[in-house]
Amino acid sequence: MEEHLMSQMPIWIVATLGKEVALTREFVGSCETYTRGCRGILTAIESGGGVPYAVVALDPQDPGYLENFPFDHIRPVVDRVKFSMDIERGVIAF
Repeated sequence: MEEHLMSQMPIWIVATLGKEVALTREFVGSCETYTRGCRGILTAIESGGGVPYAVVALDPQDPGYLENFPFDHIRPVVDRVKFSMDIERGVIAF
């Protein structure tokens, strides 16, 4: 990922990869409307058009159903995301 994109990415997004996130607003999908607070799994972080976004699996019965969201349309389910950072070695541990 390009350096200017990395600076736009909140650290909680990286720490939440593979974990539950909740929608911060209603989302109308192809077959269903997902209400605010609906949970899914953050499966990837991608970039399109110079803007990074989150890829979320919303349907637990269909893990292949993925939707893309701006970072401010989701939040981590846990109140606190835990990580440690070693700046000298350039390491972040989750």
